[in-house]
Amino acid sequence: MRVVYFQVIIFIIFALPLSQGSELPGSLGVSLADARTETKDTSKVENKEPAVETLSYQGAISKALLNNISIKNLRYGLRSSEISYQNAWDTMFMPSISLSANLTSNFTVGQISEPLGIPVLTTSFPTAPKTEHGYGSSSLTLSLGSYTLFNFWKDTDSFELASTEWIRQKQVFNEQVRTIRNSVTTAFFTYRAILEKLEAARKSIEFSETILELLKSRAKLGTDANVSEIDSSSVDLLNSKNNLNTLDTSAKTQLYQLNEILNDPIGTEYNITEQLNYVPMNITLAEAMKFYFTQSPEILDSKKNIKGAEINLKLTHKNLLPLPRVMFSPINLVMGDTYLSGTSSHSAQSGSGNFDITTSVSVTIPITGPGGLFNRRSLELSEISRDQADLSYVTTVMSGRSAIKSSFNQLKQLEEQIKNNREAAQRSGNVLDAAINQLMTGKVNRLELRDALSQSRDSLNNLEDSYVNHLQNKLSLAQKLGLDHLPGDPY
Repeated sequence: MRVVYFQVIIFIIFALPLSQGSELPGSLGVSLADARTETKDTSKVENKEPAVETLSYQGAISKALLNNISIKNLRYGLRSSEISYQNAWDTMFMPSISLSANLTSNFTVGQISEPLGIPVLTTSFPTAPKTEHGYGSSSLTLSLGSYTLFNFWKDTDSFELASTEWIRQKQVFNEQVRTIRNSVTTAFFTYRAILEKLEAARKSIEFSETILELLKSRAKLGTDANVSEIDSSSVDLLNSKNNLNTLDTSAKTQLYQLNEILNDPIGTEYNITEQLNYVPMNITLAEAMKFYFTQSPEILDSKKNIKGAEINLKLTHKNLLPLPRVMFSPINLVMGDTYLSGTSSHSAQSGSGNFDITTSVSVTIPITGPGGLFNRRSLELSEISRDQADLSYVTTVMSGRSAIKSSFNQLKQLEEQIKNNREAAQRSGNVLDAAINQLMTGKVNRLELRDALSQSRDSLNNLEDSYVNHLQNKLSLAQKLGLDHLPGDPY
C-alpha cells in the first residue's frame, strides 16, 4: 500500500493540473511544466550525504553484546561476585596458610659499664671496650591459622548463603543481558518505523508543493483558481513541513538512543531495510503463569531473599545454644639460624625443637550484649526479616499476576487494533484508487484528493505504530516471565 501511495504522488506530479470541482481543460496541460520552471530547480544540486552503515537486526544485537558499555560493566560485577563466592569457599574448606621470612643484622655500639650502670659510647674511659660487629640472624615461619573441624554446620550455612547469592548473580547477569537485547530490538524497529514515516512526509511535501505551484500557475493564466485555494494549499504545505520537522526530531532522538546502545559515536547513521515481522502472541495465560513462577526475575529474587532469611534465622538459633566447636589451634613452624662463634640453632615457636599441634573444643554461651539478654533481640530481628521476606513474596505474586493479565489484555487489544488498522489501510487505499480514477477521467476535487492521500498515509503510519507497540508489549511480557522471547516469536 505504501508503494502505491508513492506511485500516486509521482503520477500526480506529472499529471494534468487540478481544479476544485471542475473539469480539467486540456489547454492547461502545460501549466504544470510552467509551474515547475518558475520554481527553483534544486534537483541539480548534489547533496553529499555522509556514509551510512548498513545494519541488520542480528548485526545490531551482536554489536550491542560486544560493545555495549553496560554489558562490560555487568561482566565486571559478575566477576566480583564470583570472587566473593570463591573467598567463601576457601573460608569453608581451606585453612589459611602464610609464610614469612626475617633477617636481622646486629651492630654493637657499646657495653654496659659495671660501676656506673650506663652505656659507654666513647673511648675516654680506660675501661671502655671497643665497638664490635655482631652476627646476623634469620628466621623462616610457616603459619597455619586456626581451622574449625566442626561447629554444628554453622560454616555450612554461611557457605550455602554465599552459594545462593552467587547462583542468583549469574542469573541476574543473563537477565540484564536480555534487557539490553530487548532495548536493541525496540530501538532498532522504532527507528525503522520513523524512517518510513519520514519518507512518507517528504513525499507529502513534494505533493503539496506541486499542488500549490500548479494553482499559482493557473491563477496567472486566468483560470478559475482563486486566492482561497492558494491559501488553503499553502496551509497544507506548512502543515506538511511541520509534520516533517516533528518526525525528523523524533528520528534523531531515536537514532541517538540506538547509537548509545550500540556504543557508536552519537550521530552515526544506519541504513536499515529489514522489516518488522509481525507475529501474534502464541502463549496461553496458564503457560505464562507457569513460566512466571519458575523463571521470573522478581520471583527468583523473592525466593532468594526467603532462603537467605531462613538461613540467617537458623544461624541465630544456633548462636543462642551452647554448641561445642572443634578446631585446630594455630600452628607456627619457625626455623632460625643465629651465627655466634660459628654456632647455629633451629627452633619451633616455643623456642625448642618441638613441633606442637593442639586441638581444642570450645563452648560459648551469650548472656548479654548488643542483642539483648541471651541475644533475644537478635533472634526477633531474624524472625522479622524472615516474615518480611514471606510477605514480600506474596506481594510480588499478586502484583505479577495482575501485570501479566494486564499485558495479555493489552496484547489482545493491540492485535485487534492491528487487524483494524490493516483494514483501514486497505480501505483508504481503495479511496485513493477512486480519486486516481476520477483524476484520469478528467474531473477531480482537490480537497478530496488531498484528504484521500492524507488518510492513506495516516492509516499506514498507524499500522506501523501498532506493530511497534505490539512488539514492545511482547518483549515486556517475555521479560516479566523470564524468557528471552515468547514461544514461536522471532524477537
